[in-house]
Amino acid sequence: QAGYAVAFYSGKSVVPADLSPLYRLPEHPALIAWPVAAGFAAVLLAGGALFLLRRRIPAAAASAACAAVLLLPVLGFAQSGPQFAADRYTYLPAAALAPLVAGALARLWAVLCVRLPARLAGVVLGSALLLAVAGSAGRTRAEIGMWRDGLTLWTRALATDPDSPIALNNRWHAREDSGDADGALADYDRAVFAAPGSVQARLSRGTLLARAGRTPAAQADFEAALALDPDSPEAHNGLGNLRKAAGDADGALRAYSRAIAVKPDYADALYNRGLLRSETGDAAGARRDFDAAIRIAPDNAAAWHNRGVLRHRQGDMAGALDDYARALALDPSLEPAYRKAGLLADPAAAPGGSR
Repeated sequence: QAGYAVAFYSGKSVVPADLSPLYRLPEHPALIAWPVAAGFAAVLLAGGALFLLRRRIPAAAASAACAAVLLLPVLGFAQSGPQFAADRYTYLPAAALAPLVAGALARLWAVLCVRLPARLAGVVLGSALLLAVAGSAGRTRAEIGMWRDGLTLWTRALATDPDSPIALNNRWHAREDSGDADGALADYDRAVFAAPGSVQARLSRGTLLARAGRTPAAQADFEAALALDPDSPEAHNGLGNLRKAAGDADGALRAYSRAIAVKPDYADALYNRGLLRSETGDAAGARRDFDAAIRIAPDNAAAWHNRGVLRHRQGDMAGALDDYARALALDPSLEPAYRKAGLLADPAAAPGGSR
């Protein structure tokens, strides 16, 4: 991996084309695959040549050695993150090569001045440099276009690595944010196919399927996630939402409680259990859950609102007014529901729903 990475970074520094925000580390690297073997062989040959020429061209050996030292922390000897390489890792090592390029240009200028009139030498070298800068500017413009938005960025990453679960995950979020539910679902399907052992892929697809009302498929994904990770709080919470929607209050309560037992600070599950308890008449339990959800996630307008509804029903108008005010500050769209006879919303009209 390290030998191939040196060749990879060297190539990207010389020809920075087809860049990507992420080059995924394969789950089962084929160490004898020809690209890895060829890259490693190229590094060995180049290193050997530089060593043999270290006295004739000491600057080349020194610059290459410096660049290699700067690359050492990111070559995978101590793997950090899901990538085997990243374009940004070339920035600092490339700076070590800049003096070598400058020296080579100075040497070329001296040679041209010997063989050509000074003015003609300047025209030749200047024209070459202008072409190089123009080419670099063109490549820069082409490459930075992929950073326009998340959808463009991760579509580009998938063009480089079509089965990258990370790129698929990020693109499906971008598609969801843009309202493209069908496109997001297609990415979920690809992610699950590419990484059937990914709990996150199952959870994400299950959540989207649940929102689309495709309950059996959503349940299958949440159960598959639990088969992979029996303690997944998100999977238990998702199943709780499905059981609540199906009218199985007891099953939903067990699922939410399991999610909270695994992750006590899981605000969404606390809110969902509080909502369920409020609807089934357990006012004391609902109050505890709403209190905990608000303490953990004070920006949850729905939790403030539904605690206000609970307090309103119990006759605590002062407390309800305070909670409604906090909910309204977080979510101004609630204002129409809070107008009635100069008071706040009728609790019966209170919006709510599982998260």
